[in-house]
Amino acid sequence: MFVAAPVVRRDGQLDGLLTTTVRRDGWNATDRLIRLLSHSRFRAQLHAVMLDGIALGGLNVVDLPRLAAALELPVITVVRRRPNWARFRAALERLPRPERRWAVVQRAGALHAAGPVFFQCAGVEPRHARALVTGTAVHGHLPEPIRLAHLIAGGVVSGESQGRP
Repeated sequence: MFVAAPVVRRDGQLDGLLTTTVRRDGWNATDRLIRLLSHSRFRAQLHAVMLDGIALGGLNVVDLPRLAAALELPVITVVRRRPNWARFRAALERLPRPERRWAVVQRAGALHAAGPVFFQCAGVEPRHARALVTGTAVHGHLPEPIRLAHLIAGGVVSGESQGRP
C-alpha cells in the first residue's frame, strides 16, 4: 500500500514529498514511518507528524507513542468522523493477533474534537495538538498535510485525484 507524506510548512506551502509502502493489514507502518522520517533530508524542519487516522494500508496500526518517542516529535492522527470503535475492533478480529492491534489503538489515548474533525495525539498536549490541527486547516477542516496526502495518493493510485475541481 502506497503512503504519501507531504512536507508542508505552517502556511500551507508544500516543501517536499516523501513516500513509502506498508503491508496491507500488516505490522510495519510504525517502523516504515520511523525510517522514512528519521532519514529524510527534511528531518530538521519537521515540527510534527500528522496522519490520516491511526491505521495505514487497511489495518496496519501505527503505534503513536512509539513513533513520537522515536522521532522526538508530536504525532497527531486526524479523522473526519468520530470512529465507531466497536466496528473497528470487529474488523481487527478478522486479522491475526487482534488483541495486540487493539492494544496499540488504546495506547494512542483519548479521542479529542477539533471543530468537526477528531484527533488522537502522542508527544504533545491535546490543547497544543488541537491548535496544530485547526491552525493548519487552510482549505476546509482537514489539516493541509492530510488534504495534500489525499490528493497525491489518489492521483498515484487511480491516475486522478478526487479533490474538488
